[in-house]
Amino acid sequence: MISITYAENTIELHLLASIFISICSLAAFGYLVNDLSDITSDMKSNKTNLIGQISLVPRLILPFAFLLLSFLPLIWNLYNVVTIIILLSNFILASNYSLKPFRLKEKGLVGVLADALGVHTLPVIFIISVFYDSYFISYQESIVISILILWAIITGIRGILLHQILDIKNDKLSDTKTFATNVGIIATKKIISKYIYPAELVVFLILLIFLFDTTPQAGVLFIIYFLYEILNYAIVHKEQINPLHVKNNYILLHFFYEVWMPLIFLISLVFADTIFLYLLGVHIILFYPELKRQFENFLQNLKEITKLLARKIKFS
Repeated sequence: MISITYAENTIELHLLASIFISICSLAAFGYLVNDLSDITSDMKSNKTNLIGQISLVPRLILPFAFLLLSFLPLIWNLYNVVTIIILLSNFILASNYSLKPFRLKEKGLVGVLADALGVHTLPVIFIISVFYDSYFISYQESIVISILILWAIITGIRGILLHQILDIKNDKLSDTKTFATNVGIIATKKIISKYIYPAELVVFLILLIFLFDTTPQAGVLFIIYFLYEILNYAIVHKEQINPLHVKNNYILLHFFYEVWMPLIFLISLVFADTIFLYLLGVHIILFYPELKRQFENFLQNLKEITKLLARKIKFS
């Protein structure tokens, strides 16, 4: 989410730090509340529940601690009223998604939309509201923001539907009624592959076209990455690109959004101004284990692709 903003704005360190505190606290709050509400159902399906393994007092204190921590930047008056309302709305939605009496996660399509809104869309809107607080939004920027929000909604829907597919066995054992358990795996997979995934790709490509105006260096890096991914599927996996492909913790687009996309935008910013080297360094330090693992996989796959291409050229 922040990676898109990398491409659109001059980064101010204190704003980035405040966003990091609020977003991480929000994510921790949502995770804890969800696990707290699922203790009984997880016991039925023998699913590991970390918060269920600690005593009652920390269970209750931790979510409230992260709730308070997320609003810490208010001390430095970094958030306006709109930003505060967006952040507070995200916490309310995260609570109602997991906790009774609403427990939106078991409300079928409403649960899917609630997760997409809470996990992807509202955090994107929150980040935009922080960075654009003191900036005039031009017509082109408003278009980019609208496309970004649409992309966040679609990506969020795909993410939660795929999660429900992967977790459907546990949900059935615990009698948790999700969209996927209601309509079935086959129908859910069809919705993803036929409607959600194509829409996500189209909207994301449109978003990139607009962003290329401000970060043309990223365009070259994205083209290289997509060519690699196509060859990776065709040669290493020996199959067509599949949005439902899950193997060795690899999920199509998942690591692209979380690892490669922010890295590409950060590298392109460094090309534009070396002052952003500090931000690239911070990013690498914070996400080093995952970056290392993904880079090793990238080199291994690239080696395999090169070897197989050389073999085909030799025998052609």
